[in-house]
Amino acid sequence: MRALQNEEACLSVVAREAPAFVEGALDVLIGLELPISTGAQVYRRAARLSNQLKHHMFDTLYHAIALEHGEMLITADGIYFAKAFRLGNIKLLVNYVES
Repeated sequence: MRALQNEEACLSVVAREAPAFVEGALDVLIGLELPISTGAQVYRRAARLSNQLKHHMFDTLYHAIALEHGEMLITADGIYFAKAFRLGNIKLLVNYVES
């Protein structure tokens, strides 16, 4: 599991929204050499978040990584954001301004 981004998740969005760019996007993502987070604590936190928020672990896993590493999760998922924003370390993409 990669911290804060996952090639498969990013590529699934690119494949759906801009299929002609998938190959180039893959090259960019591979070149980023993203850090890997494999700690059991992340998985435990994701499971607790999934149960607490009644949301699937796919999203809670990314949020758990952000929380565990003191980073910010940027999400386009308004449903998840509405459930999770009170926990911190999450911003909605449409409201995101890089500082």
